[in-house]
Formats: sequence, C-alpha cells, structure tokens
Amino acid sequence: MSSAASRARATCIVIDHDRVLLMHRRRAGEEYYVVPGGGIEPGETAEQACLRELAEETSLCPTRIRHVLTDDHDDRRIHYYAATDVRGEPRLGGPELARNSPANHYELRWVPLADVEAVPLRPAGARIAVMKAATDLTS
Repeated sequence: MSSAASRARATCIVIDHDRVLLMHRRRAGEEYYVVPGGGIEPGETAEQACLRELAEETSLCPTRIRHVLTDDHDDRRIHYYAATDVRGEPRLGGPELARNSPANHYELRWVPLADVEAVPLRPAGARIAVMKAATDLTS
C-alpha cells in the first residue's frame, strides 16, 4: 500500500442551492477552510467514512452520495463525495467540537459558491472538487 493510500481520507461536499458547507479553521496563526471529512478507518470503505464523518462533524445525514474525484495530496489520498438529499441542520459535533478552542477553532459555515475561488480552501484539490460537484448538480 502506498503512503498516500495508507493515510486515506473521505470528505463530503454539501451543496444547498448556491452555497457549500465548509469547515472554517483557525489554528497555529492560520485561517482557512476545509471540506468536512476525515480518516478512513480500518475495514471501512471511503463511502462509509464519508457518511460517518459527515454525521460526526455536522450532524447531517445524506440519503445519497456520489463520488466526485480522488486526489493525492502530500502523503494522503483524498476521496471527495457530494451529498444529495441531506437531512438535518448543520451542527458542529464529534472530535471537532471536543477540540474546539480559541487556539484550535472549528466552525461550520455556508459559503456562497461564487466565493469559493476567493476563500483559502485547503488542499488545492478541494476547490476543484467543490466546483466539479456544483457543476454536476446544474448539468
């Protein structure tokens, strides 16, 4: 197994009309955004991890997800999925809520799709995945 595959992550892009749900982060003097998601646990598929991580971090439950793209970034392989038919209201939870502090800040934010190019979204593949998911929804 490659090192990228050994540190695989699954993320979930949630788009509601003209906005996307992102995790706003402030840590170590930096401010940036990420797509909700996390590590794939042993014995878990990327799809299962996507659903679990979204529920843990946001309390949202999609009825369907679809693969958008897979990107290798540094030592991680990141699987991006888009959620459709999402139930619930976003609410921070899981380890992110437990670790949330002024020095390690987590906040769910709806970001207009028109602003995605301007926000500091990490890693670079996330921007591509969000825009692809948004385009797929409208085509």
